[in-house]
Amino acid sequence: MTSPDAASSTTDEYWRSLTYFSLYRLVLGAAFLIAALRYRDVLNLGYEDVLLFERVATGYLVLGAGFMVALWRRYPGFGTQLFFQVGADVVCLTLMMHASGGLKSGIAVMLMVVLAGAGLVGQGRMTLFYAALATLAVLFEESWRAITRDADPADFVRTGLTCIAFFGTAITARLLARRVVSNEELARRRGAELERQSRISARIIRDMG
Repeated sequence: MTSPDAASSTTDEYWRSLTYFSLYRLVLGAAFLIAALRYRDVLNLGYEDVLLFERVATGYLVLGAGFMVALWRRYPGFGTQLFFQVGADVVCLTLMMHASGGLKSGIAVMLMVVLAGAGLVGQGRMTLFYAALATLAVLFEESWRAITRDADPADFVRTGLTCIAFFGTAITARLLARRVVSNEELARRRGAELERQSRISARIIRDMG
């Protein structure tokens, strides 16, 4: 049975990991906005819809700041905050990808980073759901592109491979998270046993005296 102190320490570790994840989002949102405003021509970001890209990048940065405030207050709960953060990542990154020409923009790689981070931060919980959410978003974006623009058949193959990579990343993150949890539990048990043995040894020495 985990002691209250150990449980509190574990909870703090969860929140600390989520804070690092949110800081990454904040930096990423700022980088996208700066790139859109100053290096758009060089990086080809938002070349299909500049206004959409700039608005989404601004909203992404504002959301990142809002998530940091929610983390500071620790309200709502950990799982709820992680859910809304990943959902915002999927929506915003997909919209910026759409404004930048689809999968050819390379922004889909950021979705893989989000899935890996969510799997590790959330200790593997709901990782496959997040992968399915990202897959649906990318498939919808590609389908919309095929309806409204001339689509290259190779784009659908690229989309399928990307979606497979989403699930591969999610499964890998889930396995790593389970490994981390088991190692932490083992270390906690051994620490408790060592502390117990130390108390017994100290008592024996005191009784001998």
